[in-house]
This record gives sequence, structure tokens and C-alpha cells, in this order.
Amino acid sequence: MDQINERALTLADLANCSPPVPQNTSYIAECLRSKTVEELLDLQEAADAFYLGINIWLPSFDGDFFEQDIPDLLESGAYSDTDLLIGSNEDEGAFVTFRRLGDVTDRPFITETQFNSLTLGAETNLLVSGLQKIIYNNGKQDESWNYEEATSDVLGDLNYICNITSFARQVAAAGSKVYMYSMTQKPVQSIFNVSWLGQRAGHAEDLQFVFGLPFFARGAWTYEELKISYYVIRMWTNFAKSGNPNIPVGLPRSIPEWPRFLPDSEEYKELDISFSNNRYLRAPYCEFWETYVEMIVYLQEHLADVQDGTYGRR
Repeated sequence: MDQINERALTLADLANCSPPVPQNTSYIAECLRSKTVEELLDLQEAADAFYLGINIWLPSFDGDFFEQDIPDLLESGAYSDTDLLIGSNEDEGAFVTFRRLGDVTDRPFITETQFNSLTLGAETNLLVSGLQKIIYNNGKQDESWNYEEATSDVLGDLNYICNITSFARQVAAAGSKVYMYSMTQKPVQSIFNVSWLGQRAGHAEDLQFVFGLPFFARGAWTYEELKISYYVIRMWTNFAKSGNPNIPVGLPRSIPEWPRFLPDSEEYKELDISFSNNRYLRAPYCEFWETYVEMIVYLQEHLADVQDGTYGRR
């Protein structure tokens, strides 16, 4: 809640809506209501830039929106039981890098300092940053090295892939039918019309295949990509009809059946010309963020308490 309040006050300041009395949210709300749609859109862009591209409009649990944390609601079964088709793209983070650097049209050169700032923020944890470098960049420390791919991988894991997999795992554990995918096909042209993003299976690039763009805007699309789009459309349509991407209209024998995503096997479909199945999407990287980083921070905090003699007094 503290972070959300801080962001709300930042937005108010950017909008010249800072209240005369601190924390007067009614004043902020009334002031924002006086803004035009165009002004609010500009404000969102300014707020996004202030937080390095992190969208300020976030849900929260506070009794008015969600009365409990979302993982707790899922665990308790307090949600609509429905079939779920969910997934991510292999290079999700390239788009986040693109936005955080101001929509750069050419592939950026990112130094080690920028790598730490873009992925961990201003207050970099030295131990986490060192481990991150080893895991994502093979420990390279030369400032002449371009950290763009490592940056995009970290941002993709943190912002999309690990969260999506975790959500799929929770929903599947609660008993719902879940089908998960990872698009690994790198389209010949980007949906954002940015050349260096077109060399990646980036954020939202799967939409081109889901909605059949290769059939309507032939351009440089390859025959393989036409086939991928054809079968992706069939899978998505099947799921919309039956809750199962494999039926009612069958797939050719060359395409393995899409398995259900289950917590003990975590199988998923790869969206490329082979349509192969795989397991445990980026599991070592997600375990690093979801388990070990949290453990590191916890131990560091308690070590600091031991050193200053306050451990056990809280």
C-alpha cells in the first residue's frame, strides 16, 4: 500500500493536483476528474516514464478492490472456475526494454550500469546484481559488452513469464483445466513495426498469428508462418468452442496433442513450426526470482538486525 500511495502522490504532483493537506485523496480525485482524456493520457505517459515504464494503474487489495491477496483467493477457490488458455512469448522483455529506453528504433547498447538500473532499480542489491550477472550474462563484466539480451531476458522473466507460469500453476492446482504456451517463433516483421523487435518472439507478437495477419498482409511473411497462423487459429477456435485446443476440429498427426498444464508436470505447447511440447518453462530463472532472491533479502535484513543488536526485539 505504501508504494501505491507513493505513486498516487507522484501522479498528483505531475498533474498539479497535489493536495493542500497531505494525503487528502478526495482533493486529488476531484482534481483529476477535471482533466480531459488527452491530459490523463499524457499524465499516464509521464507517470510511466517516471517509474521506468512500470504502469502506475495497478490493482490492489484493500477492502474495496480485492479483500485478499490474489494467490490466497486462488488457493481458497474463491474465483470463477473456468478453462484457461494462457501463455507468453520467448522474448517478452525486448518490448519492456524498448519502452523503458524511450521506444528506441535501433537495437540499444546497454552497459552493465544500465543493466542493473533497468532491472533492479536505483537501490541495487550488490549480491543480487552479482548473481543476476552470472545467471543471465555468464558473469561478463566488461563495459564494452552489450547487456541488451540479458536485460530483455530479466525483464521478460520478471514482468511476464514467471508471473504467468505461477498463475497457471495456481489455477491448475485449484482444479481448473489449463493449457499454456510459449511462442518461440520469431516473426519476420514486428507488430510494432520496429526492425530489431522483429528479430524476436516479443510481447504481443503472437497476436499476429492468432488473428491471421499473415493471410491479410502477406508482405514478407513466409510459408511456414502462414502454416503456423493457420493451426494457431484452429487451436484458439477449438478452445473457444470446447475448452480444449485439440477438439472438436482435429490437428494433423505431425502436431503433438496439446497437453494440459498440471502442477506436477508443467507441460506446455511451443508455438513454432514444430508445435512441440515442453516442460518447466524457464524454471531455474523463475526459481531464482521467486525463491532465492526473496531468501537473500530476508537473510540480509536479519543479519543486519543481528549486527546492530535488534534481532528478536521486533
